[in-house]
Amino acid sequence: HDTVNTKVYVHCYLGIHRVMVVKKLLEKRNIKTGRYTLQEGERNQLALELDKAEQLYLLGYYGESRNVLNSMASLTPAAQLLYAWVVFHQGNIEEARKRFVEIKGLPQDSKDRDIGLGYCELRENRLPGAVDIFSKVLLAQPENDAALSGMGIALYRQGKLAESVIYLEKSLLINPDNQEAAEILKRARPSH
Repeated sequence: HDTVNTKVYVHCYLGIHRVMVVKKLLEKRNIKTGRYTLQEGERNQLALELDKAEQLYLLGYYGESRNVLNSMASLTPAAQLLYAWVVFHQGNIEEARKRFVEIKGLPQDSKDRDIGLGYCELRENRLPGAVDIFSKVLLAQPENDAALSGMGIALYRQGKLAESVIYLEKSLLINPDNQEAAEILKRARPSH
């Protein structure tokens, strides 16, 4: 099998930052990457609205992102997922939890709903529940940086510093831009 000329396309299904993580990993191995985008005319209005809502979310404009999502005629699974994260970041954890549970149409192997629910548990300091959810996600997807980070944070809060360091370090290898994981890792590592 000739892998030298094999092309792989990575699509972001609202896995915020996942495409960039893959790009950075490939670049570290000196593997050529490029960006392919659809022509603007190929995107329907619903997709363009979701792009706008996601961009606002990434910039931290959660209210504006929610307004765009509220104006959409129908919400795709990706839009439902984004809406749940917007509500989460606005601090309404009970509504976020409900929205994560009610998402319809995610791919069968997607763990995005579970990740969201794990972070809801974490936000409410329900640490055993968070650890349980992140453990299940990591059994299916051992390289899931959001689950690794969530597990590391939960273990840190439980005082299990050595264990938390392992998960946080793995998470940061995959996503070095995770500032929360980096900050907690500094506190979790034993001082020399």
